[in-house]
Amino acid sequence: MALRIKFDPAEDSSSEGILVDVGRVSFTQFGEGDGFATQNPLPAKLSFSCRLFESGRADAAFEESPLNVLKGTLRLEAGAADGTASVVFECDPESFDEWAEQYDKALDAREEPFLVRPREIALDLVPEHFSGLEPLQGTQLRLALPKLAEGKRYAEIAVALEIDGQPEAPAASNDVLDVPLLRVSLVDVRLFLFDSEGARLPGVPFRLTLDDTIRSGESDSAGVVEQSEIPDSSVFLLEWGKPEEGAPQGSFAFCRYVHLLDAPTGDQSTLLRLDNLGYVVGTKAERLSEFAGDYPEDVADEGGKEPALLAVHDEGRPTRA
Repeated sequence: MALRIKFDPAEDSSSEGILVDVGRVSFTQFGEGDGFATQNPLPAKLSFSCRLFESGRADAAFEESPLNVLKGTLRLEAGAADGTASVVFECDPESFDEWAEQYDKALDAREEPFLVRPREIALDLVPEHFSGLEPLQGTQLRLALPKLAEGKRYAEIAVALEIDGQPEAPAASNDVLDVPLLRVSLVDVRLFLFDSEGARLPGVPFRLTLDDTIRSGESDSAGVVEQSEIPDSSVFLLEWGKPEEGAPQGSFAFCRYVHLLDAPTGDQSTLLRLDNLGYVVGTKAERLSEFAGDYPEDVADEGGKEPALLAVHDEGRPTRA
């Protein structure tokens, strides 16, 4: 029997509106006809591509873009007592370098801002079927979605298998990874810069790193930074404040990853607000208690820890000495 490729979401996350950003890749041996795989290792490659649709999969019109290629050798190994054989794709270490080079080229060709989520697909290569993964050091290969994905609603990530230069499993014969595309809007953001005691910092330098974009400047007289056209639901690195004397050039006194919120309230928004304010260790209850210890007057004024957290975070309230 010929080989076929299974390509599934790593978790049950295929419902529309749920982010699908990890695909699990494995092999089956249930294809029609005779295949080219043998117990002797043969040159093989997996070619990944992306099909982009205006609406659903029933829409026959789509645009297709090649994404990347993984090379190696493929062999069949004696398996269970029932006589079945397992499939082993041994990755070529040099192919990882070629993959990284192509991935970097894809990012360079994709202009920022890229207003689609997910931005890329990570590959979960099932260890029962893939070997030679040690050079990855526990990381995953990633496929960068192309700029063409903007304005589309769905993507299919397809994969084809060649063995010894022959088409073993064309893309049309294999599973595809269905990826709903979530459009991202640009928003205006107000950032409040504080010192370690919770006091505002006017007129201090800052640097904001968002994807491949770096912005810099100084906070205003109120310790506020206004930024426009930030992709909604983003996470970015914010660095600010004058460093201590003798610190390396280009360094800052403070740094933090800042989350933009999907929703104004709810457990996830509470945790993200705590993260943004620097309360990152412990359970939600422990972090709220630590926050309340720093802002007791606001907790009393707002009638509770979570209402006070929302007010302090969203209004940029300093601590009250």
